[in-house]
Amino acid sequence: MITVKSIAYRTKPKAPMTEIDSVEITCEQGAVPDFRGKPGKRQVTLLSAQSWQDACAELGAELPWTFRRANLLIDGLRFSAFDVGRIIRIGDAELQVMIETDPCPRMDAQHQGLTAALLPEWRAGVCCKVLKGGTVRCGDAVQMLQHYRSIEHSRAELPFDIDGVVYKVDRLDWQERLGFVAKA
Repeated sequence: MITVKSIAYRTKPKAPMTEIDSVEITCEQGAVPDFRGKPGKRQVTLLSAQSWQDACAELGAELPWTFRRANLLIDGLRFSAFDVGRIIRIGDAELQVMIETDPCPRMDAQHQGLTAALLPEWRAGVCCKVLKGGTVRCGDAVQMLQHYRSIEHSRAELPFDIDGVVYKVDRLDWQERLGFVAKA
C-alpha cells in the first residue's frame, strides 16, 4: 500500500521545515500553514521516500527528508513523467500532479552534491495543484485515481477485452501483506 510517511511545512523562505502529524490542504492555500500555498501549479510538493533513499545512497549519506523541503513524504511510489496530469487522493484531498520539482541550489547548502543527486529520475518529487481540499494524516493511503479512471472510461472502446488495471508492487513485504493470485 502507498502511504503518507511524513508531513512538513515552512512558514517563510529559507525557514527550517517543521514536521507534523496531519495537515489541512485547501484549494486556496495548499498545505496550511506552508508559505507556498497560493493557487497554482506548486501548492503542495510530494517526495518519494524510495527516490530520496536513492539520492542519499548516491551521496553515501543518511539525510533527513526535510532537507528536500517537500510537504509530503510518500512511501511506496516513485514519480515519473507519466504521472503528470494524474490525480492523487490522500485522505479526503485530491491533488493533480503538475510538474517535476526542480531541485534548487539551496539543496547543496544542505549537503554538497544533493542538487545533482536529485536530478535523475524525478528524485526531487512533484509539484501538485489542489483539486479538492481535506485533511491529510501520516499513514493515510495514497490512491492514483487518474490512471484508473481513464482506463475505466475508455475500457468499452478498447479493441480488446480487459479485466481491469494491474499495479506493480515492488516491496516484498507489501506483496506478502496484499497476497497474490497466479493462474496457469
